[in-house]
Amino acid sequence: MKIIYSFLLTLCFLTLNAQIFNGSLIYGVKVGTDEFFENIPKSMRESHIIDEESKVFTLSFDKNKSIFNYEGGLSKDGASKKPISYFREKDSLYSLRPENYSDFGKIIIIEDRNTAWKLENETKIIDGYLCYKATAELVRKNGDKVFKFPIIAWYCPTIPFPFGPLGYGGLPGLILQLQERNVVYGVQKMNFNDQKMNLIEKPIVGKRITEAELNKKIEERMFIKHN
Repeated sequence: MKIIYSFLLTLCFLTLNAQIFNGSLIYGVKVGTDEFFENIPKSMRESHIIDEESKVFTLSFDKNKSIFNYEGGLSKDGASKKPISYFREKDSLYSLRPENYSDFGKIIIIEDRNTAWKLENETKIIDGYLCYKATAELVRKNGDKVFKFPIIAWYCPTIPFPFGPLGYGGLPGLILQLQERNVVYGVQKMNFNDQKMNLIEKPIVGKRITEAELNKKIEERMFIKHN
């Protein structure tokens, strides 16, 4: 009986893998806290939480590429929230994020996604799928100071696509839940083999620039404005 059960389980796994060739997932946002977030005035924290948790993201993917999108909207005070997009190819070590800055015009930010994942033994069920835990660190520099924040991904080997929120990926399965710092992106709805899925187009309009180069330009512009 155990042999038959194992065979059926393996057959279901292989069948699911064979059938999926693209998909679109909806992710919600939950904002937690950390020591840096707690240093922000309470009213600003509350406003930020409301704005962030009102966002809904879509991850569209096929066998070779993915795009993680937020279409934009209005904040609590009526201000416009700009669209957000992260494009990533299957074997790439970076993601591409198009932006339109008033000072720099249209650019494409190259974000390092060569994440040093540590695969953990911990598992949990997300929306009926068995997921495994992977951890890493987000390193940010501010002057001479270096800050490290947690990244926690829950990926599903049954859905063997190496993509996830915010351009993260490189794991042996689709990321159904991602925590970066104190923000968690969790899947709310999954749609596989979506014939009406939007085209996944690589951003081409704008000058490519790394995060480090952009931060340097912003610092230089701020220095000029204050002198």
